[in-house]
Amino acid sequence: MDIILNFFAKLVTGMISREEITSWQGFFIFLFTATILVAAWKAKSMWDLFKNVRRTKLDELSFSLKEYDLSDIIKDCLRGEISRIVGYRLCGLPDTARQNIALALTASNNDLISPDLFRKFRNYLKIEEGFLILKTSISFWIDCFFYYLFALQYLLIAMLFIALSISKGNMLTAWKQVFIYLLVMILLFLSQAFIKLIPLPKERRLMSVILQKQYGIQE
Repeated sequence: MDIILNFFAKLVTGMISREEITSWQGFFIFLFTATILVAAWKAKSMWDLFKNVRRTKLDELSFSLKEYDLSDIIKDCLRGEISRIVGYRLCGLPDTARQNIALALTASNNDLISPDLFRKFRNYLKIEEGFLILKTSISFWIDCFFYYLFALQYLLIAMLFIALSISKGNMLTAWKQVFIYLLVMILLFLSQAFIKLIPLPKERRLMSVILQKQYGIQE
């Protein structure tokens, strides 16, 4: 990471000295790019660590269930925990109460939805009187706003790099162009990742229809 940042700092400094960009443009380009690279690097490291921890825990539970002579109560608890972990991976809901309802709805409506649909609403699905309820309070719209904001930010920075490549194309060597478009690809990927976190209007309507089927109501 240090090598990449040093390389990019020299690239921006060279562009400023040749008056290809202004000092302020160079500052903001380096600041945004450094932030993105560090975030992507840390996100990958944390994701790899998280996956290893999840896999290790599931393997450990499965091993304990198969290899040890345990009481029926402990075996039931192990099976329950394994089921909870697998259910969380399917629908993104951490507790078994919501998982059971969500997966039952998925199984009875598998022609309409997949378990992933519940993942987008995981923070706003509550249980009331034994039914799964979607509560889209003000915090839901605030979260959506910030997801849109982050997605737009990365998209605008990508457009800035593209504009830079086009306007200064005859002054940039081939490897610099390649490097710029590599950053553009990373930015567009991050923008798309935030967009995918936002429930679409049709997904909200579909979720409402699916949840109403708990009461035997169909629209």
